Amino acid sequence: MSASSTSPEGIAFWIDDTAASVCSISGSTVSFIGVGTCTVDAYQWSDLNWNAALAQQSFGVALGMAVPGKPTGVTGVGFDSAAVVSWSAPADDGNSAITGYHVSNTSGGPGCDTSGLSCTVTGLTNHTSYQFTVTAINGVGWGEPSNVSAGVLPRIGASFVPLTPNRVLDTSAHVGLASPLTHHHAVTFGVTNQVPGDSSKNVPSTATAVTGVLTVWGSTALGYLALTPTPTDFPITSTLNFPSGDARSTGVTVPLSSSGTLSLTYVGTAGRTAEASLDITGFFLEGSSGATYFALTPNRILDSRTATGNMSGGLTAGAHRTFQVTGRSPSDSSLNVPSSAVAVTGVLTVTNQNKAGFLALGPDPLDAPITTSLFFPVGDNRATGLTVKLGAGGTLSVVYVAAAGAKTNVIFDVTGFFIPGSAGAMYVPVAPNRILDTRSKLGLPGSLRARVGVAFTVTGRVPGDSTKNIPGSAVAVTGILTVTNQTALGYLALTKTASNTPSTSTLNFPKGDNRATGVTVPLGPGGIQGIIYWATPNMVSGAIFDVSGYFVN
Repeated sequence: MSASSTSPEGIAFWIDDTAASVCSISGSTVSFIGVGTCTVDAYQWSDLNWNAALAQQSFGVALGMAVPGKPTGVTGVGFDSAAVVSWSAPADDGNSAITGYHVSNTSGGPGCDTSGLSCTVTGLTNHTSYQFTVTAINGVGWGEPSNVSAGVLPRIGASFVPLTPNRVLDTSAHVGLASPLTHHHAVTFGVTNQVPGDSSKNVPSTATAVTGVLTVWGSTALGYLALTPTPTDFPITSTLNFPSGDARSTGVTVPLSSSGTLSLTYVGTAGRTAEASLDITGFFLEGSSGATYFALTPNRILDSRTATGNMSGGLTAGAHRTFQVTGRSPSDSSLNVPSSAVAVTGVLTVTNQNKAGFLALGPDPLDAPITTSLFFPVGDNRATGLTVKLGAGGTLSVVYVAAAGAKTNVIFDVTGFFIPGSAGAMYVPVAPNRILDTRSKLGLPGSLRARVGVAFTVTGRVPGDSTKNIPGSAVAVTGILTVTNQTALGYLALTKTASNTPSTSTLNFPKGDNRATGVTVPLGPGGIQGIIYWATPNMVSGAIFDVSGYFVN
C-alpha cells in the first residue's frame, strides 16, 4: 500500500476491524488470508498547521488461479501393443477445475489424452520398455509434468494348450539331465521340442510358460528345489520343500527362458544330492490361438469318502477310476465347468491311504501311467495344485499306484477351466518373486492363527518392475504356497476373500513338515487373496507365497 498527502506528517496503515479475517498488514505490505472485502485505513496525523485525516481503501479478495500441480503415482500396465497408464490427481488444482490430462511417452512415441485418471496408450511395440509422464490441464493452462513412471512392458497375453502328460526330466533315468542334483548348483534342461513328432505331447519353441508336475525323491538331506526360468545357485523363491528321503510332488506353472529351458536348484546340505523329475501337462502361447481361462469359486467335485463324483469306495491300487468334471453345477456359473472346457485347474488330495505310492491324474484311463501327480507315504494327507487336460466327454481319470490290494481315498477341488478362443483371461508369466512370508512379516503382520481367516494383497506389490508385478487388472494368479513352523497338523486354504469357514483345502500337512504346492487361484476384490490355517484352535502356522504369473481379461 502507498498513500500521499500535502502534509509532511507521517501516514500509518492498518486493517479495518471489519476485514480482520480477510487480510493483514505489516508495514505497508498487505497479505491475503481469506476471501471477502479487504479494507485498509490510512491515518494522517495532525500538527499546528494541518488537521488529522483518515482515508479508506476497499477491494475484493478472490481466490487466485494458476496452472495445476504435478500428478503423482504414475504407473502403467502393459498389454498387447498398448499400456494402460494410471495416476493420482495433483494436490493443487491451481484453484481452477482440471479439465484434462495428457500422457507423454518419454521416448517420443504415442501418448494419450483423457479427462479421467487413466488412459490407454496404443501403437506400442511389444517387449519394449516405455516410460511415461502425465501433465494436468486447467483453464489457466498446462501444469508441470509428473515424475517419470517406472518402465512399462507391453506384451501379448498367452493362451493355453493342454498336453497329454509326458516326462521331460528324470535325473535317475538320465532324461534331461545326466546326474542327481547337488547343493547350490543350478542345472538347466530343455523343455521345448522334446517330442517334435507328437503335437499331443510336444512343447513348441514359441511357448512362454508351461504347466506340469515336479517330483523329488532319493534326497540325502532335507531341503527344497527351486524351478526357475534362468539358472541361479542361490534362489530367492522355492518350489518344493522336502525332508530327507521323502518322495513328494507339486504342480507348477512356470515361465520358460527365451531359449525354451528351465533351471533347477537343490538347496540343502553340502555334499548331499536329490533326484527329480518334471512331467509337462501343457504350455502357453502368446495370442489367443489356444484356450483362455475362467476362474471359479473353488468347489469340490470329487470326494471318494462321501461318494461325491459317483466314486464310492475309494481307489484300489492298479485300477483307474473315471469321474465327470464338466456340467457338475449347471445352475451356478461361478462353480460349473462347461462342456466346452479342454482343461481345468484344481487341487488333488490323497487321504486314508494304507500303502505308500502315488496318484496319477490325467485325461486318459490308464492303469499303468508313465507320469505322476502326487507322491505320498502311509498316513499322510497330501495335496497338490494341478493344471490338467480333460478327457473325452469332460472327464478325468485317476489311478493309485502302490502295492497290490492297497486302497486310498481321493479328493479333487476345481478352481477354474480353459475354453478355446479369446473370451476368457490370458496368461502373463512373471519372474517368480515372493509376496508373502509371515516369518519376516512380508504381506501379513505375523503368523496365521488357527481358524482365523485373513487376507493379503497380491496386486501392485512391485509397481516399479513389470517383470514381477501383478497388476490390479489380474483376475487370478499362479504360484507356490508353502507352509512352515506349523504347531499342529491341519491344512491351509486359499480363498477369494478372508473366510473362517473354507469349503475346500489347498495344502495339507502334519506338524513340523515344511511342504509346498503349486496353485492357480482366483483373486478377490481389490486384488487380495484370503488364507486360513485350519487346525486345533490356538495353534499357529507360518505361510509363504511366491507368484509366477497372472491371468488378465
